[in-house]
Amino acid sequence: MSAASKFSSTPAFDPTQLLLLMQDGQEHTAMVFDLLDSILRNGTAPFDAARQSWQEGKAGNAARQLHTVRGSLGSFGLRRFAAAALATEQALGLQPGDTAADDAIETLFDATAQALQEGLADMRTWLAAQRLSQP
Repeated sequence: MSAASKFSSTPAFDPTQLLLLMQDGQEHTAMVFDLLDSILRNGTAPFDAARQSWQEGKAGNAARQLHTVRGSLGSFGLRRFAAAALATEQALGLQPGDTAADDAIETLFDATAQALQEGLADMRTWLAAQRLSQP
């Protein structure tokens, strides 16, 4: 089983919590839209920074960065990314310099990047549909 398929049963984007928040009125809806716009503008940059830290041999920094981005994006419905990022974050604690561990981490980073791209695409599509359905 590939790393990407390991996470495929989890939805890329789950707007359930956002929809609940939006039920509180137009002001909350506008806030959700603004927050999602910000996430979409930032795109993969926070994740890319974590991966760059790991590639520079700074596994601890990478794990902290990944933890932060996982928490923020996971709370906005990027469920598959959050699951993949957690596995990657945990793998970063493996023995550095171990070729097998490094290969596994690289594979996990690839799967996490794919989950992030899919989640952001689904978020963008959902947000556009929500905007069209607003009065």
